[in-house]
Parts: sequence; structure tokens; C-alpha cells
Amino acid sequence: MNRLMYFTCLLIMACQSKQEHVLHQKVNTPLILDDGNKIVFQDSLSIDFFSTAEVSRNILKIELTAPSNITALVLNKEANNSNNIILFDNPDLASNYTAILQHNATIKLLQDVNIKNKQLEVDRVKDLEQHGAESGRDLLIAETGLSLEKTNLSIEKAATIEHITKLEANGFDPQELQNADPGTAFIICEVPENQIYYLKTQNSCRIEFTAYPNKYFYGKINAITDLLDETTRKVKLRITIPNAQHLLKAGMFGLVHFGVSQGEQLNIPKNALVTIQGNNYVFVKTASNEFERRAVQIGDEVNDNIIIFSGLIIGEKVAVNGVMQLKGLSFGY
Repeated sequence: MNRLMYFTCLLIMACQSKQEHVLHQKVNTPLILDDGNKIVFQDSLSIDFFSTAEVSRNILKIELTAPSNITALVLNKEANNSNNIILFDNPDLASNYTAILQHNATIKLLQDVNIKNKQLEVDRVKDLEQHGAESGRDLLIAETGLSLEKTNLSIEKAATIEHITKLEANGFDPQELQNADPGTAFIICEVPENQIYYLKTQNSCRIEFTAYPNKYFYGKINAITDLLDETTRKVKLRITIPNAQHLLKAGMFGLVHFGVSQGEQLNIPKNALVTIQGNNYVFVKTASNEFERRAVQIGDEVNDNIIIFSGLIIGEKVAVNGVMQLKGLSFGY
């Protein structure tokens, strides 16, 4: 009995050894050719491990988001008042806007009344002097009065510029505030400088406000300021939203969504890409059992895709699973 068990064990061990030998024969080491640029698999078991995706050309759209708040509301004008009433969430901005209106009123008075009258006075005295009815002293007094009014005008304009600059640094154009329709809300948000390229004035956007969950408001980019914050590396955007129903209040917080089209672009899944020493590569399936390493020039990452500028053509297939294994075989690590 013991002898029978012994021979049975030998037979089982021999069968296992034969199966392992057959398995090793089936799984062969891939061939690495052309200095790692070509990988050839010698059995179907290995090649099936590497799934692929087709290179395609389609319209790509990215969505950028930015936190924001309602900074100003345009209210209805009061009777006998030609200026828009603006409700700001920031008292300093309100003070700047009010100061601009006051200085503009003074400037208009100086230009249309004071300086015009002083100029008429100078012209009258000159005429009388030429006919001997006025002295040179009278002309000097008239010209001095005109000069003083012009100096006052320069002072008022300089003071106005200071307040305009402060408003513009916070994303506002005083003239546009004056021309805005009553029932308009102004939103200010900040975007990183590396996103400015995608955003243009008049671009549409949608906004979610904390006060109105599950409700979207729609507006457009009214302006992109010229000042970059040196600390945050961000730029302010001004967005206008219709607010005829007065649902929006100054100071409300929201989240702005910018849907930006990249146009029709050649692209691949981002997990197909490998980067070695600053150079970008993909592995193209060129035959049923063969991959070719290909250098590519890439653009932006859009969602889960990478824009391809050169190195691939539509319809080619690139590895998307097992890419790290192909990288190791191709580059030797």
C-alpha cells in the first residue's frame, strides 16, 4: 500500500511539472526592438492585458468655477435725479461712487457756468481795453479769475481720478454703473491668471447662490479688470445678471460656472500619456501583437482628456491600461 501511494505521488508531481512547463512556453518574454521604440508580444495571453482607446477628434468643453458675491445692485432712479442709485455691499465703494458723482457735478458747474462766464468776462474786458474803456489792470483781474476757475477744474478732475481708480481696482467702471439698467446686479469674482486665456467679455455663465439652492441664474462677463493681484495671482471679473424680480441682494455669495468650449480638438484619454524627462509619449498599437512608442506634442487637459497637437492621427489606437508596464519595457525600468 505504501508503495502504491509513493508511485501515485510521483505521477502527480510529474503532471504538475509538465503543466508548469507548458505554461512557461505559452507566456513568452516580449521582444524589445529599435532601442525600446517597438514592443512585440509573442503570445495572445500577454497582449490581451493591454486595452486601447481610439484617437478621436471632437468638441471639448471645460467648466471653470469661481466663488463670487453680489457687490452692487442698480436701483430705480429717484425723481429729478439723473444718476443711478447703486447699492454696494462695501461702504468704501459706496463712498467712492458718491464722491465721483459730487466731483462730476462740480466739474460740470465749473465747465458750463464758471469758466464760460469768466471767459466771456475776459473777452469783454479785452474788447473794452482795445477801445480805451478798460485798463490793463481790469484785464489782469479778469484773466486771473479765469485762471483760478481752470485750476479748480484741474483739482476736481484729479480728485475724481483717485476715486475712479479705487472703483476700477475692485472691478467697477463708474460710467457703466451710470449707464446700467435699473434692476441689474453686478457680481465680482476672481479667477487664477492661468484661466484668463479661456474667458472673454460677453461669455455667458450660470450662477448658484447659497440663498437659492437648486436654482440657476444666468449672466454674462461684463469686464475683466487690468489689475492682477500680486499675492493671489488672480484677476477680478465683473458679471451682470438681470434682477428685475429683486431676488438678489447685495452681499449674497454664489458659485459661478463658466462653460468654455475648446473647439474641435484631437484628443486621447489622459491615462494613455507617460512623461519621461519632460517629454510626452504614448504607446500606439500598430499590429495585433505590437506596440510602438510615439512622442507627442500635447495641449491642455480637458476633463479626462489630453489635447494632442502632433504625433497621432484619427483612428489610431493607444494603450490606456497597462501603460506603466509598457513604459517599463520600453525604457528599461
